[in-house]
Amino acid sequence: RLHPLIICVQDSSLLYDYIVKVLFKLHDSLPGDTLQGHRQRLIDQFRRLKRFYEQASTLQYF
Repeated sequence: RLHPLIICVQDSSLLYDYIVKVLFKLHDSLPGDTLQGHRQRLIDQFRRLKRFYEQASTLQYF
């Protein structure tokens, strides 16, 4: 059974939402060039999460 996978998907989506909100707040207070590394890490994390969601969507949860 893959029931724990549902929890992983829920937790990772909340984490991603939180990271995006923090990045927007940082953009409000810091110059864009200062955040270039953070943006790149967010893009990398987004790609990993997207790949995870694509793989998870092919699995049968129950």
